[in-house]
Amino acid sequence: MNEFMKQYPNIKISYEGVGSGAGQSNFFAGVFDFAGSDPPLSKSQWSNYTGRVMQIPIVAGAIVIVYNVPNLNGSSR
Repeated sequence: MNEFMKQYPNIKISYEGVGSGAGQSNFFAGVFDFAGSDPPLSKSQWSNYTGRVMQIPIVAGAIVIVYNVPNLNGSSR
């Protein structure tokens, strides 16, 4: 991000972890150019901003299954 802003000094990128509700409010008030939110827009918000806002569903997460196998010798490499 810092390298990008050095190359394009007229563009400011900042992150404010304000929460989903405040993020949506600031986005609709024009304070933020984009926002991420845990819940999608409500039906009334979506109706009010149809054609002016885009929702992109994203799922990100990690699941690790760990199991102990007794007497197993070796490497996973």
